Amino acid sequence: MKQKTQKFLKKSSYWLGIIIFGAILGVSLQITKAAWTEPEPGINPPDGNIGAPINISSIAQNKVGSLTTTGGLGTAGSLFVGTKAGIANTSISGDLTLDVEGKVGATAYCDQNGDNCVTPNVLGGNLIITDMGRIPTGDVGPAGPVDLGVHSFCFFYDLTFNRDAAQCRLYKSGDNWYLRTYENARCGAYCADFN
Repeated sequence: MKQKTQKFLKKSSYWLGIIIFGAILGVSLQITKAAWTEPEPGINPPDGNIGAPINISSIAQNKVGSLTTTGGLGTAGSLFVGTKAGIANTSISGDLTLDVEGKVGATAYCDQNGDNCVTPNVLGGNLIITDMGRIPTGDVGPAGPVDLGVHSFCFFYDLTFNRDAAQCRLYKSGDNWYLRTYENARCGAYCADFN
């Protein structure tokens, strides 16, 4: 009789273990199901009311709130900033679009279209300013255009106008700068070069 009781207890404990395991599994599945929010009918995620997580897919993804990383943030493609950016700076000063605290390095500095670039060694050299003279050399009147040559930049001095319609023009065409006067004007120019 003792053996039958022991056999019965062994079988009972085996089946009781399976029942307890099944109950725990069932409760876990119910909790998981309760945490899941189904999308609205007819809408497939991530286009519905449930936002897709940021993941490694090739599909463009948006995040509405801020994103902070404690490590670096890298991109193998382009990086676009919608409004303003600060580098090593948590507050952006005034109307700056890019506010950098510290040094900035580049192989060239260009205008907003990526044109008219200068290299850093040009910015760091000595500035030499040359008086290119005045036109016309005598009294006021139309003259030019006079080719001032290739320079980093040029600017006016000694503007003399004897009439309202008089004007001076200083412009760049190709690599060269030119100075021209119209009507009753006399104009002078300085040109500057970095070396």
